Amino acid sequence: MSASSPKDSRATKSLSWVLIGLLFVLIAVNVAVFGLMESPTEVPEINPSEPITDGEPPVEEASVQWDEINLERVHSWLLPSWAIARINGSNEQTKELREELLAELSPNPKLVELFLSLEASGSESESTTTEQFVPICWAWNQYLDRHQAPWRIRCIQYVVQEDTWFYINTYQVVADVIVDIEDEGHRVRLLRRMDRNGARENYLGHTGTEVEGALLVLDRIRDFALDDLWPLLDSEPAKNSPPYQVILGPAVRSDIQRVVGSEHMTVLSRTAGIRKEMLNIWSDLQPIRDCLELSHLRLPWSGPTKETLSQFKGERTRQPNPCPEIPPKKLGRLLQITDELAKEGQLVPALDHMLAWAARPVVLHEAQHLADRRPSEEQGPLCPRCSSNLSESEQSELSAYMATLAHPALANTARLQACVALEQLPEDSVHAQALGEILRSGLDGMCDQPLNDFDRLAVHAQALLLGRTSSGTIPTDFPRRLPVALEPPKMDPSESP
Repeated sequence: MSASSPKDSRATKSLSWVLIGLLFVLIAVNVAVFGLMESPTEVPEINPSEPITDGEPPVEEASVQWDEINLERVHSWLLPSWAIARINGSNEQTKELREELLAELSPNPKLVELFLSLEASGSESESTTTEQFVPICWAWNQYLDRHQAPWRIRCIQYVVQEDTWFYINTYQVVADVIVDIEDEGHRVRLLRRMDRNGARENYLGHTGTEVEGALLVLDRIRDFALDDLWPLLDSEPAKNSPPYQVILGPAVRSDIQRVVGSEHMTVLSRTAGIRKEMLNIWSDLQPIRDCLELSHLRLPWSGPTKETLSQFKGERTRQPNPCPEIPPKKLGRLLQITDELAKEGQLVPALDHMLAWAARPVVLHEAQHLADRRPSEEQGPLCPRCSSNLSESEQSELSAYMATLAHPALANTARLQACVALEQLPEDSVHAQALGEILRSGLDGMCDQPLNDFDRLAVHAQALLLGRTSSGTIPTDFPRRLPVALEPPKMDPSESP
């Protein structure tokens, strides 16, 4: 048998990285199609009562060396790529990533211990269960949180034929705030997605356990800010705009002007029409994206990347009919728009300020969910005057929506979010049912009539349904900017294939 040449070795290694990349895409498509990603209850939240130590003595806290570990590299690349390599069956790549992980984590024996436990939990794919790996992921998050290290992971089951694996979504904590509701503080954290799985987050936010509080993923809040809020800053409504956009436009623009300042508002207003046009073209391409199985692709603030557009030029043969080509005129205009936005040097800071504003109602919404969790001895109807056929979860959503709609500073943006939800969600969804009850309680014109006294009506509806007259308080130290550029960092040269 002849020895392999260095060229062959490089080619094999390059192929391994390509296969991992393809599996990342496969997972993203699966998640987009089957909704695997986000329901807080999709995988049980298991909180181990004892630390996971594999029988070894607990690691002394004094021995922890945080400054010697590149936690960004661990979470944005090494850990999720290691999990993907295991699913892919790439033993060489799995071994290489494992060695890099152990080397990176070596200054912190506890993280090494947790990683080895995580590895062992999925060593037998035929018998792996969520009860084996989820508690270890939980312990990883608890440990990082206890040491104020702003990172989190989420381990998600992935079934291939009869084998059960898990892949890992990773997040950076970009804000950690306390929201006051009726003199009680409730923790809310905003997370930035850092892995390269590409799967879309299905919800603006969700509440975790009492200890971890509420967790909001900026990816979905960013989608609302870029696709619904930003275009509204163009004073000229688009043809066939939904009534709520025309009605709420002036009030929303006034709120954002007050919050972000004149300089940022000028940039946002100047580019809002460009974003609107970009969204229209992207929507026109929906049949092509569906045909090419690219529906999961997201539209960044700057327009489609070269990598995104290259996927439209790939293999188009689909039996029995090939996928259509992108019309050259639309492709050319997309590229032109992208160039126009790239020349706006102050656009990113302006969008960061807008995103921080868009996050506020969602933060209050999720904090209200936490406030509504009552001890068992205090259980009773959360919404005593709601319709009798409204479920407990629907009453919970109603309470959270009312907290934002009745908030004097957030009402306009909260109203926009509610109307977008009513437009996009199925009528039988929990959110739509909750909002339907709100409409029937004196706010029936919320999305198609001006309702100049909306503030009074919202406060009255909250008192009528829930028996409360006040909303929570967003802390004064809430970030004025949140990163709109949510794409994970590029690989270091040392990580390249």
